[in-house]
This record gives sequence, C-alpha cells and structure tokens, in this order.
Amino acid sequence: MRRAIVLLGAMGCGHVATVTEASTVVYARKDTDATTIVSPSLHVKVEVGPTTVTAEYAVDAWTGASVDVVTAATPAIHEQRHEVNLTVGYEKGPVAVSANFRRSMENDYDSNGLTLGTRLSLANKNTILGADLLASSDTVGRSGDPGTAIPSGSIGGRFTLLQILDPRTLVELGFQTLVVDGYQASPYRY
Repeated sequence: MRRAIVLLGAMGCGHVATVTEASTVVYARKDTDATTIVSPSLHVKVEVGPTTVTAEYAVDAWTGASVDVVTAATPAIHEQRHEVNLTVGYEKGPVAVSANFRRSMENDYDSNGLTLGTRLSLANKNTILGADLLASSDTVGRSGDPGTAIPSGSIGGRFTLLQILDPRTLVELGFQTLVVDGYQASPYRY
C-alpha cells in the first residue's frame, strides 16, 4: 500500500490524489432450474493531476442444477470467478496513454490480459485517433483435473478513428486483428 501511494505521488508530480468515482453493485438472479447467481462488484477511480487510476473487483458466484446437470445425475455445481481490473491513464494536451491489466481466476480457467493504448485528439476533440496493443495469457482446464491445464494466448492490435459530426451524431471506424495460439476448443466436451 505504501508503494502504491508513493507511485501515485510520483505520477501526479505533487498533485493531490482525489477519489472521483466509487461505487458498488450487486447483481442477483435466481432461475426456475435452480440456478442462483450473485455478483458483487466494486469500482474506484482516483485522479492525481493528469493521471487517473481505476481499480475494479468483481465476483461471479453461482450455484446450478440446470437440465444438463440433472440429466447427468450429478450434484449441483458451485463455482466462483474473481476478476480484478487495474487501469492507469495519463493525459497531456491532445495525447492520452493508458495501460490496463485484467486478471480473472476460476477453478478451471485463469486469464491475464494487458491492453496498452494511446489516443490523439484533433480539431478541438472532434476527431480522435486511437491505437491499442492487446495481449492475453490464459490457462484452460477442467475443474478437478489439474492435468488438463493447457495454455492459450493472443496478441493483436486495434486502430480506431472517431469523428464527431454534430452534437447528436458521431461516426467510428475501427480495425482489429488478433493472433490466437494454444488451446481453442471447449475443455468441457469429451
């Protein structure tokens, strides 16, 4: 925690850290097939001068006895997925840069993603050019069978052009390419 405060102070060059957003949300659902989902989440955004730091944490906790589970005569399923997102952004004049790290963990899937982005605002912020580098490193498995942990990964890029035409209309063009390597099938199918 102490290192995080020192880092925020260094990025803000003496500016005071201000919490500009903070929220919690709980999503809950219960289906007629005995599936219950509870998903609490937390979101905090801190601004330190031209630097913003956003942190998000979410949990998906679900219990199910869907038709597939009942048909297979197996006990109800209980699973949790935890996800953490951390984004750091910096804006000076027409240029903005950002870095986002996402980690998602569940008993049969582990995912790490990184997005590095830059934006250039032109014509009084009516034209915005963007470029992102995308990468992920995942491990796919089958619950209760650590021998099925198989790597999967991706790397790619995204380019965007956004043009504001009038107060109610904008046009966005984008191009994205992605190379995926490793395990591609569903680990649940035998």
